[in-house]
Amino acid sequence: MTLALSLGVSIGVRKALWMMLGELAGITLVGAATLGGVATLLFSAPDTFAIVKMIGAAYLFWSAIRAWRSPANIAISHASNVVN
Repeated sequence: MTLALSLGVSIGVRKALWMMLGELAGITLVGAATLGGVATLLFSAPDTFAIVKMIGAAYLFWSAIRAWRSPANIAISHASNVVN
């Protein structure tokens, strides 16, 4: 959405529409391929699918723990001319 907005503002809506159509075609292709692969795996090897789901859940849990423990990077601007 940010890319579409920035291109629409910088090069115009008509030129940005071509980018949006290309992006939509790519997402559709990847989505269809993913759904086909997951459905094939689910029907042919349900045990393997369960293992893949557990590995994915473990990875998400591990990522959440790392994000929780990492120090916060907060950008604070210091204005030198601020008068209270």
